Amino acid sequence: MKPNLETMRRIRHITEDGIVTDEEVLSLGNYLNDSMPARKSWPGNVLFDVLQQVFADGRLDAHELKASRH
Repeated sequence: MKPNLETMRRIRHITEDGIVTDEEVLSLGNYLNDSMPARKSWPGNVLFDVLQQVFADGRLDAHELKASRH
């Protein structure tokens, strides 16, 4: 499976119930950490930087949220 398709599959799984848990975000972050192709192709290339910022300060602020929408 192409890395961007796997990333999209994971995002759909995370968002399908309308609730995003810490564990789901951590799982996506771990996947992107472990898969260079996934973090170098869209949407992983956008999410990887945002997730790094979130994990660094432990919160998702308005700037990080806006960055994740591109």
